[in-house]
Amino acid sequence: MHRRLHIGTLLVSNFAAQTLGLPFVPPYTYGGENGELQGGGFSKGVNFAVVGATALGYEFYEKLGFHNPVTNVSLGTQLDWFKRFLSTIPDGKKYLERSLVVVGEIGGTDYNHPLGQGATYDVIQSFAPAVELIKLGLQTILVPGNLPIGCLPVYLTQFKKSSAVNDYDPKTGCLNWLNKFARYHNKLLKKELKRIQELIHPDQ
Repeated sequence: MHRRLHIGTLLVSNFAAQTLGLPFVPPYTYGGENGELQGGGFSKGVNFAVVGATALGYEFYEKLGFHNPVTNVSLGTQLDWFKRFLSTIPDGKKYLERSLVVVGEIGGTDYNHPLGQGATYDVIQSFAPAVELIKLGLQTILVPGNLPIGCLPVYLTQFKKSSAVNDYDPKTGCLNWLNKFARYHNKLLKKELKRIQELIHPDQ
């Protein structure tokens, strides 16, 4: 099961398109998955985003006793769609060389559902080293980091009873430990991006 993320204002790629005066990027599963639209049908771009998708496969979380009630789609699924789409485009490599690919924000759901199901800080921190970027072989990739999840109303409500006054940022009212974890995730993300960049462009 999966639900498409097609609300234009929620997508980084659509903000970019709007700024550049381009049309919003069409969802892949509105045609590409069933073969109704191939490469030519997505001449202005293609969107593989899915609400609630995780970086790691759902099997990983099911084994730990955590369930994603929204979707079983992961980054691996989206990459499979991407490869299938790419196979429909003549000279796909040249197409990629002049394309901007936005990967993310992904990884937040890997923590959100376990946190909502009672996982502790130590448990979710153990997930982070396994959340790796996959080399796509593209020239231009934009990878947003994790959001300051300590400011999300759902967590402020969930942890209200178990939090002390000093758990909150006095200026923002956000939960410090959750925002600390978001920074930890982004630190690992930057480290992995640097490693991939050095692998692809060793002379830069």
